[in-house]
Amino acid sequence: MTIQVDEGTRSACVPVLLLQPLVENAIRHGLAEHLSAGRIEVVASRQDSRLLITVTDDGLGPATPAASGRQQVGLGNTRARLEALCGSHQRLDLAHAAPRGARVSLEIPFRTSAGRAMSLRVLIVDDEAVARRRIRRLLAADPDVTIVGDCADGASAVRAIAAERPDLASLDVQMPELDGFGGGGR
Repeated sequence: MTIQVDEGTRSACVPVLLLQPLVENAIRHGLAEHLSAGRIEVVASRQDSRLLITVTDDGLGPATPAASGRQQVGLGNTRARLEALCGSHQRLDLAHAAPRGARVSLEIPFRTSAGRAMSLRVLIVDDEAVARRRIRRLLAADPDVTIVGDCADGASAVRAIAAERPDLASLDVQMPELDGFGGGGR
């Protein structure tokens, strides 16, 4: 296994456990059937405001889900995490690598810990204004938290969650009409 990280990318923040399932897939699906020692290469580079990461193996190459019966769970979960973290500002592709093998390419915004751009995005939902202010005050003290809004009822929370796509919603479980249990499931 080789890892190549361009000097300009060493300060980049990569979401926790983002690469692990990609490397595991390269081992499990790419190299497991390999008769000799295989190769996995991880490369990170920066292109303007984007962080580019590739994981390449020299195994059998990607199988189509229909032909293999595989549902691409690891890639599906990784796609879902990227969508939740970066919205439409991300890309994840699986392709054949030349001359053989598979390559997963991902592209996310280049962020550093100094910029705090990878903060946890939180929506506060409580029908009591005093409780919302207290939660806001507690969360505002953490530099790794960005409060994306607050809502006083479940219906507006459902709309705000769809619009803001927070990483976390602090949901009151006892609100009139639509509470945190009902709203959280939507």
